[in-house]
Amino acid sequence: MIYLTIAFWIWGAACIVALVQGVLLGLHTWEHRRFARRRIRDSRPVDQTRRVALLSPCKGLDLQLESNLLHLLRQDYQNYEVVFIVESDTDPALEVIQRLIQRESQVPARIIIAGRALETGQKIHNLATATAQLGADVEILAFVDSDVCPEPDWLARLVTRLSRPDSGAITGYRWFVPVRLTLANCLLYSINASIAALLGSGGQSIVWGGSWAIRRSDFESLGIRESWQGTISDDLVATRAVQAARLPIDFEPACMTESPMDYSLLGLGSFLRRQHMIGRIYAPRIWYQSLCLMILSTVAVFGAIGLLTASLIFNENWSRWAAGFLVTWYALQVYRGWLRHGLAQVYVQNWTKCTTWAALFDVWAAPLSLLYNTLAMCSASFGSRIVWRGITYDLDRQGRLMRVLQPAVLPSSVAGRQLRYDLAEPLSPASDRVPLERETRLPPRETPRR
Repeated sequence: MIYLTIAFWIWGAACIVALVQGVLLGLHTWEHRRFARRRIRDSRPVDQTRRVALLSPCKGLDLQLESNLLHLLRQDYQNYEVVFIVESDTDPALEVIQRLIQRESQVPARIIIAGRALETGQKIHNLATATAQLGADVEILAFVDSDVCPEPDWLARLVTRLSRPDSGAITGYRWFVPVRLTLANCLLYSINASIAALLGSGGQSIVWGGSWAIRRSDFESLGIRESWQGTISDDLVATRAVQAARLPIDFEPACMTESPMDYSLLGLGSFLRRQHMIGRIYAPRIWYQSLCLMILSTVAVFGAIGLLTASLIFNENWSRWAAGFLVTWYALQVYRGWLRHGLAQVYVQNWTKCTTWAALFDVWAAPLSLLYNTLAMCSASFGSRIVWRGITYDLDRQGRLMRVLQPAVLPSSVAGRQLRYDLAEPLSPASDRVPLERETRLPPRETPRR
C-alpha cells in the first residue's frame, strides 16, 4: 500500500509541474504571437550599402529544391552574392544550381566544390571552406539551408536587424509545411510548431543554422570557423561562441522560413532522434531540462489516463482527480494549439489543405504528439553515432568527431574549384522571369505577412 501512496504522490507532483508548464508555455506562445505580428508589420527602410554573402550548403535533391534555391536568387536586396557549396561535382544538386544560376542572371553567384570532409561534418566543412574564400568587401554573412524557402524580404530583414551596434546574431527558424497528409507529417508539424513557439523577444534565442546572419567582423573575432573544426553542429557551436562573448542572439519573426516536408514514420523517428542527439551533445543543459519536463508531462498525462481507466474498472473513487487534471491540461493544450494556429497563419504563405489538417491535428492531438516526442527524446539519450545525409559520424561526449564513415563514391575531380556566374546581361523585366514554383492559395489571414 505504501508503494501505491508514493506512486500517487509522484504522479500528483508531475501533474502540478505539467499544469504550471502548460500555463507558462501558453502565456509565452501568446506573447510570441503578439511579438511576431508587431515585428512583421514593422517595415523599416533597409540600408543596402553593406555587402552580403549568402551561403547555402547543398547536398542531394531536397524536396522542392529548385523552388527553394530560386528564392535565394530573387531576394529584395541589391548588394549581395549567393555562394552555393557542394561536396563534389557528382552531387545531383549541382545540375539544379547551375541551371538556376544561368537562368537567373540578375545576382552574382558562384559555386564552391569543397571536397570531402575528413575531420569534421560535411556541412561544416562546406561552410568553413566558403567563409575562407570571401571577398574583402563582404561585411555580413547570411546562412540558409537548401530545404527552406525564404520570403523575398528575408535577407533584407536579417540585414536590418544587424544594423544595431549591440547585435550579435540574428536568427530565424523553420515552419514545416507538409506536402502530403500523413500521420508522420502531422506529428512533425505539431512537434516543430511547439518548438518554434518557444522563440520570442529578449535576445536569448539559439542560432538556427538554416536561417541566420552575423557581421563578418564578429564571425572572425569570435573564431566561429575555428570552433567548428571537429564538430558536426554549425548552429549550436556558433551559439556557444556568440553567448560566450555576451552578445545577444535575436529572433526575427520575419525570417521564419517555410520548409516543405514529407516523412514516413520510420524517417520521422530517425530525424527526431538525430536532432535530439545533436541537442544532447552540444547543448546538454537545455536538452536535459527539456527531457525532464517532457517525461514529467508524459507521466502526468498517461498516468491520469491509466488511473481513470483503473477507477472505472475497479469502481474506485480516483476518477475525479484524474478527470480534473486531464480536462484542465487538455484545455491548456488546445489553447496553445489555437495560438500556434494563429502563428501558422502569420508565418505560412504556401497554405494548403494539408497545412489546415496538420494545424488542426496540432490543436486537438496534443497527447499523441507529446508521447511521440518524449519517446524520441528518450531514444536520443544514449548513443553517439549520427547518420546525416548518408554520412555516419562517431562523436565523443564533448561532440568532437572521432570517425567519419563516408559512402563509397568516386571522389570529385574538381575539389576546391569555384564556378563563378556574374551578371552576364542587364536585369530583365519582371515579366520575363520564370514564375516561382509555389502555390498562392491563402486562407483568411489575421495579420498579412507583408
